[in-house]
Amino acid sequence: MQSLDRAFAILEIMADAGGIIGLSQLAAEAKLPLATIHRLVRTLVDLGYVRQEPSRQYSLGPRLMRLAESSTKLVGTIATRT
Repeated sequence: MQSLDRAFAILEIMADAGGIIGLSQLAAEAKLPLATIHRLVRTLVDLGYVRQEPSRQYSLGPRLMRLAESSTKLVGTIATRT
């Protein structure tokens, strides 16, 4: 699914940029049209995985923290089994 691949690519690019990035830079890094990036980022904002900063840049959102916490717990559980 192309949209899903692109959404994860956006999150990876944001993480590589230190967690905050502007749409133009994001479009350039992703090699996608600005309109496509805007649509995908708005979806990620609506879902809570990205948030818009007062500077109008975008940063990784709070829903990612929940995923990180769950994966950290899982790694800890797996590590204690071995």
